[in-house]
Amino acid sequence: MKLKYLAIDDVHPFDRTHWRTDEAPGFATKDKVPGEHLEGALHVKRLVESGALIAPIAVCPMSLVPADRPRSAAPFQRLDGFKRYMGQRMAGVTEILCEVHDEYRPGCQKGGPLTLEVEALGKVVHQLFSGEYDPKAWPWQGRISIEDCETIHVHLGHVRMEFTREQFLELADNIEQAAKTLRARRGLLR
Repeated sequence: MKLKYLAIDDVHPFDRTHWRTDEAPGFATKDKVPGEHLEGALHVKRLVESGALIAPIAVCPMSLVPADRPRSAAPFQRLDGFKRYMGQRMAGVTEILCEVHDEYRPGCQKGGPLTLEVEALGKVVHQLFSGEYDPKAWPWQGRISIEDCETIHVHLGHVRMEFTREQFLELADNIEQAAKTLRARRGLLR
């Protein structure tokens, strides 16, 4: 599972138990009761408008959705978090925080919270590296920091890059190999 922001239009929200309808607000439950999730979605919309950080919804790549299930051209299928999705869409959100799963498991979040505490995202679990450099010698103005949070954050001066743990480890392995190659070619000892 990876945590990342996706374009809201890249997520198909509907499934066998959540139907698109023509009546406002445009969705219903499996019993086709128009607006059944409206109150929850409006609550999430109000939370977004108040500045709350909405908990991630669960998605998987559309390619993992069984052939007998509703599909769409969107690259991702919502697995859980229908009200959170719809409330954010109603609030005009264009990117949505998602747990990207590598299997099709509808309902996998089992009723978690609607919002996250701000400290939950950005809480440094481990300081992997922190150092200072001569700002005249380096392009990142004397600061480098690598933090293990909800994702890996690499800070170079005022630039922040975010990676999943898998992406960061792949990048680190590639940099390590490049450093070994450079040192061997240049006859450097380290």
